[in-house]
Amino acid sequence: MGDWQTVAGHRIRVTDDYVEVEPHGHMNVSQIQWLLDEVIVPVIAKHGTAFVLLDSRNGTPADAESRRVISSWVRSHPAQTVFAAFGASRTASAVGMLLLNAIRLLSGRQIQLKMFDEQTSAEAWLREQRVRLKQGLPIST
Repeated sequence: MGDWQTVAGHRIRVTDDYVEVEPHGHMNVSQIQWLLDEVIVPVIAKHGTAFVLLDSRNGTPADAESRRVISSWVRSHPAQTVFAAFGASRTASAVGMLLLNAIRLLSGRQIQLKMFDEQTSAEAWLREQRVRLKQGLPIST
């Protein structure tokens, strides 16, 4: 396991192709951009795919500008990141699904994100997706 880093109160850990993100409070646009460009992009460069586990229990829903940054980044990095989020409030889950559907409609791409209530389910799904991709199979939804 990699070591946890703390950036502006948010915790991030990278272990090979696996990125764990624990927001604590609001992640602003510059923090999200840093996470995407400085943490996830190097993982993609090294491993081809980043498997991201987002612990949403202590975070807040992304604001409009953050959603635009995330949407743009995902469109410019198709099929390179698999996201599993868990513990989000009903509001955050609804915002996440709206963002996901907007990206799908605008780009025509299938975004690899699934939301879960529990951490163990999210981790198991990410492990399954890693195996599926290594076998040349598509991500399961």
